[in-house]
Amino acid sequence: MKRIVAWLKYSFLLVKRNVFLTVLVILQLALTVFGVATLCRFSFMQGGQVKYAEQLAANGSVYSIISKEKVDSLKDVEVAVNKSEGGVAIKGQGIIASMYPARIHEFLDLPLYKGRWFDASTDGAIEIVVSQSCNLKLGEQVSMQFLNKTVSGVVAGILPKKATVLELRGGSASSDWFFIDNLFRSLEEDEKVLYFSREQMIAKGLQPCFVDSGAYYIRFKDGISEENLQYNYEILRNNGYTATIDKIISNTEKESNMLLMMFVPIVVLLVAMILLSTLMVVLLISYSSKKLLSTIYLYGAYESDVYGMMFLLGLIMTVIADVIYFIADKFLMGDFIINYGSDYRHLIAVFLINIVQVGLITLLSKKAIKKKNMLSSLREEL
Repeated sequence: MKRIVAWLKYSFLLVKRNVFLTVLVILQLALTVFGVATLCRFSFMQGGQVKYAEQLAANGSVYSIISKEKVDSLKDVEVAVNKSEGGVAIKGQGIIASMYPARIHEFLDLPLYKGRWFDASTDGAIEIVVSQSCNLKLGEQVSMQFLNKTVSGVVAGILPKKATVLELRGGSASSDWFFIDNLFRSLEEDEKVLYFSREQMIAKGLQPCFVDSGAYYIRFKDGISEENLQYNYEILRNNGYTATIDKIISNTEKESNMLLMMFVPIVVLLVAMILLSTLMVVLLISYSSKKLLSTIYLYGAYESDVYGMMFLLGLIMTVIADVIYFIADKFLMGDFIINYGSDYRHLIAVFLINIVQVGLITLLSKKAIKKKNMLSSLREEL
């Protein structure tokens, strides 16, 4: 332990004696981590939400911006889901409330932190699913104020932080520009939202309190004939803006690949910056700290102590660079995370690039010390 404390002491002494170069290296390391992590985030983009879309893709199912009358004219429809939104007050806090048919959760398994999704029952209190920022407990009975109507509710489920929820929002007039974020979105951690079934909305007479989105997820019955399927597609094409769920998944994957290719040159440049940062550390050791390292060696330190000190120096700079990265990521990528979601797999890339950074700094520093015979240079001068 004393040896590690000594390593830390002299590592900070190196930083103190070379503030400008150290800050420059840290900034380059932070930029490298940001670039590599962002590339990985784009490559994983919407990956978690794609798996939910795949659950909705059966039987030629579609997403469509179309009128309810045209939806009612379709054949062999298993379920047609659209979302309505309104405001509700619970315990003095304003919450965005959303409704859609409960049957969607027979096909769609969106994860919850606690509890379960609401069902289609219209008896008793309204079953609600809420975000954690609403500060409600599982099973809690609440009074909900909708405009001039008050109804009772019970918390059936609680969403996880950064939850993926059904969105069903409007979009472009072209099916080529429908993406996963037309179907789903990721909540902000402090967002206050509440969900319950359309069946309950109708049973409690709450329709006037809500506005429909105008976008539908339409799932056709198992075994629908090709003739009826094409009949439905013809109506949808002629009377609205429609894309199959498979088309939406394909559009999203193409967009992800395009963004990935845009970032490849940047990553190549950033990899070069890793080497540049490492070379700067080697120069720092070779020229600015030559006498300090040699003096430490002459006063009884082992070569392994010097190398351990350089390892800690690299580790300290990398940790500071990570702190800068996480701060920058929060401010620069916040909207991206909200719109597209993040499953944090990019943090694996951050961890791996940290290993590379510290390893290169330690290894090349060791080689520079041996090449210049720095640990015996002072002895020769004496």
